[in-house]
Amino acid sequence: MSSERNADTGRDMGRDMGRDVGRPMPHDRHGAASTEMLQTLRQDIDAVDEEIIAAIVRRMTLARAIGTLKQRTGQPVLDPAREASVVSRAAMRGRDAGLPEQDVRALYWQLMAWARRAQMQERLPGQPHGPIPGPLHESLQSP
Repeated sequence: MSSERNADTGRDMGRDMGRDVGRPMPHDRHGAASTEMLQTLRQDIDAVDEEIIAAIVRRMTLARAIGTLKQRTGQPVLDPAREASVVSRAAMRGRDAGLPEQDVRALYWQLMAWARRAQMQERLPGQPHGPIPGPLHESLQSP
């Protein structure tokens, strides 16, 4: 039975006596270092994921505050021109940063939908369903 190796990594491609695909060969000097690097990079991604979630939470808190202000001033929740502007600006920034423009647009349209839903759910005291709790909401309750 023959063994194939990845030209870049030198790793067994899974044909050598039923070995697992991608498992380092015993003589692979870089196996431990590669594993450590992979673990470090995954920890970095986990940290970025935490930052992304925190940013989304902050954005939703701001969206609820905007919903409260819109309601106080009689403005509609839906503002198509503003949403299109936000999505276009994000798509341009994403493109400039090397990200696929359509993917950035899709992400931001989803964020717009979440914000709209949060604004529709936001109620002033005494109105049906009450306010959605949030750190910024309490500061908006004071005149």
